[in-house]
Amino acid sequence: RCTSRRKVKGHVEYRDKPIIGATIQIQPLPPESDALPPADPALVPIFINSNDDGRYSVFLDAGRYAMIIKPPPNSGLARTVSSILKVTAPSPADGATIEHDLAAWPPTVLHGLLLGRTGKPEAGVLIDVLGKQMQLLESLTAAGAAVSTQRSLVLLQTHRLGSAVTGSDGRFEILVAPGNLAE
Repeated sequence: RCTSRRKVKGHVEYRDKPIIGATIQIQPLPPESDALPPADPALVPIFINSNDDGRYSVFLDAGRYAMIIKPPPNSGLARTVSSILKVTAPSPADGATIEHDLAAWPPTVLHGLLLGRTGKPEAGVLIDVLGKQMQLLESLTAAGAAVSTQRSLVLLQTHRLGSAVTGSDGRFEILVAPGNLAE
């Protein structure tokens, strides 16, 4: 019995500590090719979660995948495109399981003081930090064209990066994923 599916498993971690409850988005990518791939609606992402030990496990078909970590809310860790994973059909030489660990990026600390119109600190105010994240997943160049043509696959999402409520002194501190602050 021959199958192209393989088990992929590993740890989701930050500085060698497990990230419990992280969502792992596994985004299928077009096959490697010198030609520009057509749009493929079948490239639907898979979502799984890390367990209480920060481990994950999933069965994937042969192909290429962007492995994207979405840490738990308020962890302050960055939403990270951890790696591009290439899954090949299993063979006796390499076994059926692929061990693939994922690492998150550290946060940036955003802190401030909120003053009202009178110049006095404002207490109990919700501060939200919104951002747009754009990640170049891959860049392809068309071969055989009279003029070199380049096409990139980019992931763009807008989301809340963090929030805090100002203290009695009007101060706040939010852990924000680096490189994701809104303009």
